[in-house]
Amino acid sequence: MRVQPVTIRYHNRSGTGNEAAAFVREMTVLESLRRIVREPALAVELSFGPPLSPRNTTRRELAILAHRVVSARLDAGVDPGVAQAFNRPRAPMPASPRGLGTPGLPVPA
Repeated sequence: MRVQPVTIRYHNRSGTGNEAAAFVREMTVLESLRRIVREPALAVELSFGPPLSPRNTTRRELAILAHRVVSARLDAGVDPGVAQAFNRPRAPMPASPRGLGTPGLPVPA
């Protein structure tokens, strides 16, 4: 079985980050849901890194590698298509978010 690193970003209408979906500190699930529902617009962008093989790797090493893949995708920034898709009048979000399975991302050693 392989490990699938997944980066999750939340955006507002302009495509900039939105922390409304953050579940932090002593927040209850109800408080978190209220914050999300009160947002006028919230987009979610999922970005899947390359599947990682656990062969000849400890859980700690695998976790470090997955963390590096996710961090690299976060550092790469927001897909500019997110803001464009979000600002189209009454247009539904795409079924497959942009940025999925982006080829060419180097896997950290």
